[in-house]
Amino acid sequence: MKKIPIFILLLSALLFSQVNRRNRPIKGPLPLLFDKIFFSELITSNQDNNQNYFIYKVPANRLIFQKDNEVYKANFTVSLEFLDEKQNIVQRKYDEKFVEVDSYEKTKSMDDYVEGVIQIDFGNNIKRIIPTFTDLNNERAIKGKQINLIDNGDKLFSTPIIVKNNLVECDDVDAYEIANYGGDIPFSESKYTLLLPSNDLDNDELFVKIISNNDTLYNSSITNYFDATINIKYCNDKIVLLKDDDISNSRFYILENFDEKLSEGAFKLVVSNNSDFKNYTTFIKRVIWFDKPFSLRNPEHAIKYLNFIEEDSVIDKILDNDSFQYSKLLQKYWKKFDPTSNTTFNPIMKEYYERIDYSTIHFMPISRKSGATTDRGKIYIKYGKPNEIKRTSNTYGQVTEIWIYNNSKKEFVFIDKYGIGDFSLITG
Repeated sequence: MKKIPIFILLLSALLFSQVNRRNRPIKGPLPLLFDKIFFSELITSNQDNNQNYFIYKVPANRLIFQKDNEVYKANFTVSLEFLDEKQNIVQRKYDEKFVEVDSYEKTKSMDDYVEGVIQIDFGNNIKRIIPTFTDLNNERAIKGKQINLIDNGDKLFSTPIIVKNNLVECDDVDAYEIANYGGDIPFSESKYTLLLPSNDLDNDELFVKIISNNDTLYNSSITNYFDATINIKYCNDKIVLLKDDDISNSRFYILENFDEKLSEGAFKLVVSNNSDFKNYTTFIKRVIWFDKPFSLRNPEHAIKYLNFIEEDSVIDKILDNDSFQYSKLLQKYWKKFDPTSNTTFNPIMKEYYERIDYSTIHFMPISRKSGATTDRGKIYIKYGKPNEIKRTSNTYGQVTEIWIYNNSKKEFVFIDKYGIGDFSLITG
């Protein structure tokens, strides 16, 4: 879990002076995690029928690993079935991956992925592509979202390609790293760039609108572009886009930091060669918070979880509003602590609820009560991970833990009085 050092500095007054030790009851289970089996996307171009690419990404924690001596091994395939208009399978392609990691923890990681790309070509008789993920360690096969191919004639614009802002190196040349989240944009601190492919090499300006919840967040023209033929490949454990400037079949307009003001949900991307937008193409895209903390997935629960740092009166005032306003009011509450106020994503808010998630699980005693409500959980939520933990036992054989925080010069002592994993705060 990534830690934000400035969290203590920004919230010190709030956290250290408004400690509410009463636990407000929270009814109902935590929302379920958005747990993707695998992400996939078909990237097509009008350059050449041989330049279509199926890219995919599989989270490590969705794979079955088998231990082999000191390493853990996984093996899977991603296969594609190409169907004609009569639903006959006329073509198949597949990619196989072998994965090795050196620790059990990595087999459970939600932050590590295995990526791949399959270059494909198909004729006009192909109407549908069905991807299938198969874990070869347990023979489990899962069908992915089918891809329907629609002949739009000579399209002026192809589907936008989502890439990370910073270039990476592949084969000693600069390349764009493709985000590879099934065509969706992650809601996160990381920022992304859109590459907007166009077949019009004579036009030097592209007009773009971004519309979310009926609000136009972006309305401007783009003159930053490159002309090239692209190649998408697997390189250094990433899916990258390389450009061949010597052969220019398409123009790729570059729209950077387009996601700064976007919130979770769908939005419209409208592109045109004309400022009056008489002729335009619309793409529907989504922003998804893939690693959203459990404790933040239900707005009402998330508001109640403010009880670790906030007064009851403040929480009650928020909850007195209509429930459909909870999400917006929660965002407003955290905005005053946001170190990146020019963007919609709030890293401080994420950090707080990640601490609640961690505490809920890791400090849960044998009684199975929420670890977030224990003394260790409350301290962890307010101060984060200690710089040092000393674990010992006292003269009565009771396990003690001493948590040391270097920056704030604080020290907390906990004792497990009854040997059930429920540590009580003794000093601090």
